[in-house]
Amino acid sequence: MARFYIGRGSVDGQRILTPESVARIERAESNLGATFGFSNAYGLGNTPMADSGITFRGHNGSIDSFTSVLGYTLRNGSGYVLMANGGEGVDFAGPAAHLIQSCQTGVACTFACCRWSPSPHWR
Repeated sequence: MARFYIGRGSVDGQRILTPESVARIERAESNLGATFGFSNAYGLGNTPMADSGITFRGHNGSIDSFTSVLGYTLRNGSGYVLMANGGEGVDFAGPAAHLIQSCQTGVACTFACCRWSPSPHWR
């Protein structure tokens, strides 16, 4: 799915949706602010996630002790999928997604439990 969104509806040379359809999926419409141009709202199961300071888009959710996150950014064409079992009542997906986003973009992680920062040679 991350490659699908990064490819604007195309994966491995196979067009599944038009870029306009992908833009429609991403378009914010779920709250009153969206009607006034604010983009921090769900589209069609897709929302901005600015956890690392660079906006990724995607979807996340959890139920019982299962959690998953799909995130991608067009800024550098990177994405990730995180799925985990266990930890009911503990948010481990948030810090893990933040760390993955930080590693993919070269932005230092700001969570207190994380000490990762990009190398001076990061490209």
